[in-house]
Amino acid sequence: IAGVGGVGGVAILLVVLRNKRKRQGSNNASARALNALETKCRRMIDSVQMKLKILVAFCQIAGSFRSTFSIPFPASYTAFMSSLSGVVDFDLPAMFRLNCAVSLSYDVAILLKTSGSLLIFLALGIGISISAVVIRKVHNNAGDMLTRWCTSSILSLSFLIYPGISLSLFRWFKCVPAGPDTHVLLADMRVFCNTASYWSFTAYVVGMIAVFPFGIPAAYFGLVFRYRMRIQSKSRNTDKRIQSFRFLWGAYEPRFWYWEVVELMRKLVLAGVMVVVIEGSTLQIAIGLLVCFVAGIAYAL
Repeated sequence: IAGVGGVGGVAILLVVLRNKRKRQGSNNASARALNALETKCRRMIDSVQMKLKILVAFCQIAGSFRSTFSIPFPASYTAFMSSLSGVVDFDLPAMFRLNCAVSLSYDVAILLKTSGSLLIFLALGIGISISAVVIRKVHNNAGDMLTRWCTSSILSLSFLIYPGISLSLFRWFKCVPAGPDTHVLLADMRVFCNTASYWSFTAYVVGMIAVFPFGIPAAYFGLVFRYRMRIQSKSRNTDKRIQSFRFLWGAYEPRFWYWEVVELMRKLVLAGVMVVVIEGSTLQIAIGLLVCFVAGIAYAL
């Protein structure tokens, strides 16, 4: 929380410096000093943002291992991993303590997670439209700031919810035997598999898998691919066209403009796809280790 607050404070300072520099012009020594200070602050934001993203990614993936891999972790370690995922996962039912008021079945929990996230995305999208069509005509700077804030909020939210929602969706396909010709959902043994209601909700889950686990990386890639030449240019730090989604490329070198998508794919495999691999098998653990090994080599290159 302190780190996020610090980054927010520096971001506000950047806005103040930019406005002050515009009022003073760009030819005097004071304006050049403000420009240098703004550059240093921007570099500091990129550095801190990258470290925060690494920490959050570790918490997301490590926190999902207790559900993904059937490994008899010590109770203290399981509790520790659970606390990690609880800090960074954007889980609407858990945030509003709905499970304390009513007993939610797993399909209802998935419905609340996905529909709630989509509604938030819709509200932020409407905010972008209003800022572009209405506010920008009245006050250009205010419209630009609101557009950047809404865009950054959409990207940050999608980054936070991605592993948790992916894990929840893929766990819908994990059923275990519970008697002769009877299978129940491992995540919620009140849900019987191979029933009409199960298969009807499976269609919704498949649609949400297209929207979240695969749709979010596709949207990320489409955005950075469209502006890849601007992201790789030397003036990318001052290019206003790409500042609203700096979250996707600001922490990476220009030639790795696509790396946020690679990171999402790593999360998808470790925190999502591994659930449907044979649980508790040597193959599951081997694939998980292989993915970590390949990712480590890729980061070292």
